[in-house]
This record gives sequence, structure tokens and C-alpha cells, in this order.
Amino acid sequence: ELKLRATDWHLVLALVLGPLDDMPSDRLSGMAPVTAFTNLPATTSLSAFVSTVTKEVTDINWLDSSRTKHMEKLHREVAATSANKRR
Repeated sequence: ELKLRATDWHLVLALVLGPLDDMPSDRLSGMAPVTAFTNLPATTSLSAFVSTVTKEVTDINWLDSSRTKHMEKLHREVAATSANKRR
């Protein structure tokens, strides 16, 4: 990273932040941020692409629909909690 120009950091940001989102956080009682915010299990960086048991490459197109479903659920829960606190 020392050889990377400051204007090129956006090219590697996702590679750095992805694994950090899957690491357990003390502030979240040992839960990974990805689990706290999307209700998806934390994984290693490559487990979504290659099965560690069979070495078979899998299709991850389900991820977008799953993420959307869980985010909609999270938004409904937050909206309901917020509405209850306003009463």
C-alpha cells in the first residue's frame, strides 16, 4: 500500500473493507458487522466463491436477493421501533 498513489485507494478499498466486515467486533458482542446489519453469516473472503469441502465453484447470484430481503426487514423493524418511540 505504500506504493499506491493516494488517488488509487478507491481501487482496493472493497478488498480491505470486505474482510473487516466479516471479523467479529467487541462492540457488537462478538458479532461481525455483516451479520449485525444484514443478518447474513460472516464468511472468509473466498468462501462465497469456492466450497472449502468440495472445491466446487458456486453461483452467488442469490446474495443480492437475500441481501435485499434482509435489508427490507431491517428497515421495517427500525421504522417500527422509531414509530413506537415517538408515541
